[in-house]
Amino acid sequence: MPADHAIFKQPKVIASVKARPALAARFNNRIEMAPELYGIDLNGSLAVIYSPRDLSTGWEKAIAPYALGYEAADSTALGVNVLYYAVTH
Repeated sequence: MPADHAIFKQPKVIASVKARPALAARFNNRIEMAPELYGIDLNGSLAVIYSPRDLSTGWEKAIAPYALGYEAADSTALGVNVLYYAVTH
């Protein structure tokens, strides 16, 4: 999904996220990066939202240094934005 998609704008503006250590290691130890979400449009509506990064570990606030995902606060913010988008569109 492009960075200017509404899903990254409400209720919280999310321009970048922080990677957990294992994910950062895959990106030359870059900690901060753009959030990565994909979507499938069905008859003009976003029907599927997919993240190739682990969000659930962040939602659970689990200690998982080998998880290929975002830090807990950023995972939660993305999840809230996805839910918000789903109920408002």
